[in-house]
Amino acid sequence: MPQASFINEYGPTETVVGCSVWRLASIAQLTELAGSRSKAAGVAEKEIYDRWANEVPLRRLGKPEEIAASVLFLCTAHAGFITGEILNVNGGAVLVG
Repeated sequence: MPQASFINEYGPTETVVGCSVWRLASIAQLTELAGSRSKAAGVAEKEIYDRWANEVPLRRLGKPEEIAASVLFLCTAHAGFITGEILNVNGGAVLVG
């Protein structure tokens, strides 16, 4: 069901629709990817993490608790008038690429 249709159908029941989007799915996935890229490039894993961080406008990688906080916020009454929005939790990376 397209997003606008879902919102129009469930909006009158005060059901809000929102989602939080981040770049990588898990710490395990990030660790595995850093390991394989460091081996392929012949550099330390820290160098790979530093490269990734430098691609983000905030110059650091996000923390799992920051992702969780965005999801938790969408579940609270404070987000009660937010519907049909995508909350990008990516340190501004979506703005650059």
